[in-house]
Amino acid sequence: MLEYINVFISSVVVIRFISTYLTLNKVWTRKHIYEVADSNSVTASILGFLVGLGLLLESIQNSSYSNAMHGLMACFLSVFYFMLSSGYWVEKERKISFYSKFLRAVRMDRKEVANILKAITKPKHPEMLIELMVALSCADGNFDKQEKAIVRDSAILWGVSEAVILSYEEKYLSHPASVPFNIRSILDKYLHTSPSRHDVLLLIDLANKVVEIDGVIDEDEIVAIKELTAHLETYLGNKRSSLNYAVVAVPKHEQDRDELFGFCKSVSFTEDYGGTGLLLGDYYTSECAMSVCDKFRNNKLFVTMIDQNKERKRS
Repeated sequence: MLEYINVFISSVVVIRFISTYLTLNKVWTRKHIYEVADSNSVTASILGFLVGLGLLLESIQNSSYSNAMHGLMACFLSVFYFMLSSGYWVEKERKISFYSKFLRAVRMDRKEVANILKAITKPKHPEMLIELMVALSCADGNFDKQEKAIVRDSAILWGVSEAVILSYEEKYLSHPASVPFNIRSILDKYLHTSPSRHDVLLLIDLANKVVEIDGVIDEDEIVAIKELTAHLETYLGNKRSSLNYAVVAVPKHEQDRDELFGFCKSVSFTEDYGGTGLLLGDYYTSECAMSVCDKFRNNKLFVTMIDQNKERKRS
């Protein structure tokens, strides 16, 4: 058995030579094509050359000539890919100096360095999550520097423009009373896309990080996070929560009704509770429902919370 292992070890250099040849042979006839050159990294070829050179020098120092051959072939292959990725053989760019091609390839490497990371970390519906992050940040009526920073970092990573963030900022800072209502709406749309359990758990962690980033957790933020968590854990099946708390407004004047529609575009009329009113949403937690009531009452509107569990028992 040991003899077979020794034979295999001895033949590794030959196998490596054949592997190097086949790799070069596959690319050789295509080396003049721009897309082939552009699909290789000049930085990776430089790093590969350094690794091969280190192995070569160490092997010579230790008189290990088989390993030295590995290092030599690694260096040779890296030099080839360096020339390839720099566009040395691209026919349509013959007039451009090699140095200019090299600098362009390096700049392209820097620009594309996070492509794989972005592909792995980018969620399916990034704009929904950015809106949710802004809404949570504005739940206390402020959107401070730390909260803006984490939202902008996420937006850059996910490819969402600065203009989108600014539009959400204006929307929620101008109508903070609508934040809980809109968080419900965003979550409903997001969950309608059937996200995985892993994505939902990451969303819960992200939401908590957003409200904690400034070091101060406001009462409104606590209420928003509690409602969001109940909503998402119900989706995951961790809790048997239901929308037990309804917020209903009774406008006294036409002006009140216009103001309510200004806060929440999708409010609807209801006659389920002994009269005609505007349903401002159903909520999982009484704290969130009461928070919505308080915000509307601050605007001199008649709003009340209805415990639907009690209503069911009466009927």
